Amino acid sequence: MLDQMRGATRTHEPPVNPAADYAAVRHADPRDARALPEAVAGLPESLALVAQHLTFAPRTVQRGRPIQRAGEAFRCLHLIRTGAAKAVADSPDGRRQIVGLHFGGDWIGLDSMATGRCAADTVALDRCEVWSVLYTALVAASAEVPALTHVVHVAMSAQLLRERTWRLALGTLAPSARLAEFILGWRRSADAPLGPGEAIRLGLSRPEIGDCLGLSRETVCRAFGHLKDLGLVRPGSGGPRHLLIPDLDALGHHASSTPRRRPAASPRVINHGPRTGLPRTPCATSPSPSPCSPSPC
Repeated sequence: MLDQMRGATRTHEPPVNPAADYAAVRHADPRDARALPEAVAGLPESLALVAQHLTFAPRTVQRGRPIQRAGEAFRCLHLIRTGAAKAVADSPDGRRQIVGLHFGGDWIGLDSMATGRCAADTVALDRCEVWSVLYTALVAASAEVPALTHVVHVAMSAQLLRERTWRLALGTLAPSARLAEFILGWRRSADAPLGPGEAIRLGLSRPEIGDCLGLSRETVCRAFGHLKDLGLVRPGSGGPRHLLIPDLDALGHHASSTPRRRPAASPRVINHGPRTGLPRTPCATSPSPSPCSPSPC
């Protein structure tokens, strides 16, 4: 177990099984993680607090592998140390719908506490380092270390804020502005700070981005083309999912100042009662002074 806590090199992938995570955490020696200075060296303060006061089962989840599965009994919260993951659920018509994104520092499983069952499949978008923590152990430790409660509350607040920003973008922004906000959010959530000229790698395909933003694949491609034409993004050298952002402020301005176009309101008409063959006339508030066409009946 000491080697596991140290993050020693593994010759094979550990099984992706929440029940195994539960057993590994339950039988872990709490002194292991706390006695290793290297386990907390270089971590953000919130993650270092978790490493110092909680026993956790670390594992590496490769791209495309599940971190948790929908319907499984809720026992553990999974903290993403590095990497990104997507939450996927079945829609009423049987389609697989992306319902959330998780990045480094996010807790997976918070939405499972209400029902006692995992609410969605969560799949790694790239190589993720995940810490699995027994929920009962977290509650017990929080009684002795109140700062742990604050850490979880801050994480919950950040995830709720991101979801609210996402919903606001869906309802108010044009497609290119939604995509700009999505790119900015992905960059802000990067594991390591990016310098000027460094490319970001989007972990989703064009159809998956459209799934997140409520857009078709064709609309996403047109939105990317529009941002490129404006000089707000450029293709990176690492492949189609790599993007360069020449000017973050300009991209942010586009995201915040490009409202969604609303369809023009059709002229209102006044119904003169039973159809008598007379043409209907526009109401006084109609922008068009010409009468409406007669009824074809």
